Amino acid sequence: MKFFSQLAPITPLLALAVAFNPSGVLAATVTYQVQGVTDSGNFPNQSYSGVFSFDDGPPITPTYTGSVNIPDVQFTFLGENFDEADAAATPLAYFDNGSFIGWNFSVLNALISNTFISFSFSFIPGSNNILESFFTYESNGQSGAGSADYTLLATGIPEPSVSLGLLGLGLLGISRKSNSKTRPSIDN
Repeated sequence: MKFFSQLAPITPLLALAVAFNPSGVLAATVTYQVQGVTDSGNFPNQSYSGVFSFDDGPPITPTYTGSVNIPDVQFTFLGENFDEADAAATPLAYFDNGSFIGWNFSVLNALISNTFISFSFSFIPGSNNILESFFTYESNGQSGAGSADYTLLATGIPEPSVSLGLLGLGLLGISRKSNSKTRPSIDN
């Protein structure tokens, strides 16, 4: 019974932690790096790389097939830097049965600095496998392509409400323990 009476003061903290995050433990910001090298077209053997991040919350589940918006993109090709504001349409991450299969990020009519050379490019997700994903570009009427190699950089960042709730519980436990050591015992 003494255990339950000690638990009573922290019950509101537990309720607040759950109220601020009913899903439980994690919000997941997922960050991928993508890189590759062109193998054809006007710009053969040109490397490209970038990173992009998205929220791995609902609707993504182990059986989810579809896409989610990518709000954060940094990408470099032919010495030019691009981000989500340069995209021809909203960048999307694609999934098949909960597995990431690539992204769609397209930029149209970009210019190489200090030249009049324009180009467009896109990342094409796989149809049901990340290995089918690729990079394609066009310049002066000639198409080219390249690989799309993905590396998962980060996932799973604790929700602030859960972290604060756990911190509060820990501090409460420490204070209760120190209070119990400093109080004189009343035994009759």
